[in-house]
Amino acid sequence: MLQLKPGQRMKVWHKGRGASALGILIEMADSELTLSLEGSITPEQGDMLVLEIPQEEDALYILQASLKEIGPGDTYTMQVLGEFYRRQRRQFPRIPTRLKAKYLRLSLSDDQREYLQGEILDISSGGALIAAEEPLEVNSELMLMFEFRQGIKKAFNTSISSKVVRKHQGRVPGENTYGVEFKRRLAFLEA
Repeated sequence: MLQLKPGQRMKVWHKGRGASALGILIEMADSELTLSLEGSITPEQGDMLVLEIPQEEDALYILQASLKEIGPGDTYTMQVLGEFYRRQRRQFPRIPTRLKAKYLRLSLSDDQREYLQGEILDISSGGALIAAEEPLEVNSELMLMFEFRQGIKKAFNTSISSKVVRKHQGRVPGENTYGVEFKRRLAFLEA
């Protein structure tokens, strides 16, 4: 279940105006949220709002609320309407797997580059979740190499340029786990 904490960032959509702003949670009590808003929307009491709360596991939690009270300094207290709705943010469906892989950190100079061991934990035509031998920097470039099998006869040896887009905390205890985005789509993974 989603746990909200003060400082949590979210996108706040004004349903009637089709406009959005950045919201930062100040406090939550029972079914009320108090947020500060940074942006161009100025909701009025009773307006319907949609809150989009991103999470590291590539999910987006959506919550509907009604503006209950406008407070000092761009603070807004909202009445929560109903339960959180979880929506997958991935453009491409992922396939759980445990594929051995090698990777090369392209951000290093040629004489510092070496192949390191990794494992692909899930994969889609647009990216993968990998466990890396050594810590990686977000936004760093990799060359990821692996063999993907479809059935007994079909195997694809692949070398693909990738970018580290996020670090996953606690996904696999003790591992350096990262989400990577491929520079090109893997067509053989598309349905």
